[in-house]
Amino acid sequence: MKADQSPGILATHCTPDATLDAVRREFPVAGPVDLSDPHADLRGAGHANVLLTVGRIGATRDAMTRLPNLSLICCCGSGFEGVDLAAARDRGIVVAHCPDANASAVAEFAICLLLACVRRLPDLHRFVAGGNWRVARPIPFVGGRGLAGARVGVVGLGAIGRRISSRLVAMEAQVGYTALRAKPESDLPFFSTALDLARWADHLVVACRADERNRGLVGRDVIDAIGPAGAIVNIARGSLVDETALIDALSEQRLGWAGLDVFADEPNVGEGLRRLPNVILTPHVAAETQEAQHAVARMALENVRSHVAGMPVPYPVRSIAERTRN
Repeated sequence: MKADQSPGILATHCTPDATLDAVRREFPVAGPVDLSDPHADLRGAGHANVLLTVGRIGATRDAMTRLPNLSLICCCGSGFEGVDLAAARDRGIVVAHCPDANASAVAEFAICLLLACVRRLPDLHRFVAGGNWRVARPIPFVGGRGLAGARVGVVGLGAIGRRISSRLVAMEAQVGYTALRAKPESDLPFFSTALDLARWADHLVVACRADERNRGLVGRDVIDAIGPAGAIVNIARGSLVDETALIDALSEQRLGWAGLDVFADEPNVGEGLRRLPNVILTPHVAAETQEAQHAVARMALENVRSHVAGMPVPYPVRSIAERTRN
């Protein structure tokens, strides 16, 4: 964006409040608009040259066409899977994000879900809330499984996966991982496929970035390898896990537990998952701590400021950064 050009900033309906507040303190912001709706009225936003969005909403080629002056797409979080990167490249639109801003928050939540699963926290809650403690002896569900000494497989060893792994190691778990390639800086055991990792592990935590190449990465074979005593946690993206296979395994007790913060068709979560007693469902909030959202707001504002000033953004999406920088 040229330094003497007045910015027009448009926000999608999922832009975090903390980011909206931070950007609005310095720039006028239009919206929010629902870009997931192909019929969303963008007639008053055609002047926008900056779009604030989130990874799962992103920006399609059609949305970019309807915003002819667009020069920056800023994803308010680490993810950018909903952005049509090829369309952005074709248009010369810079795509930025906020990498690692919420990595610790997501890692904490992954551990929270895993502990709740292996210690059967929902069963214990229902037991007490149902008034059964007074009459039942011995107390069922007591014990669960501990993480100390357990083998936990982490799918993806990026910013979030590394933090999950370090927390698990501190809890005395044995940790292995799979990724596109082995990480020379890590001394954790590496497995070349998710299936090999699942065959080794007692539990599995999905923490990798999602794209079309790894859709359904955790399928029936991986789920069955974890088995009826294990748990699968997904805090990455819903597309990574075959939900039909997961529901079948949980229903048939071929898998012990699942903790899910993300789903294939958010915010629509089918009855097949909602009716199961051995699954913990949360509404994609792993990153939603106050501290993480303030970090996202700061990084998003830095991206917007730099772009408006005609400078390179500090947090570009690397896959297209070099193609759009000039």
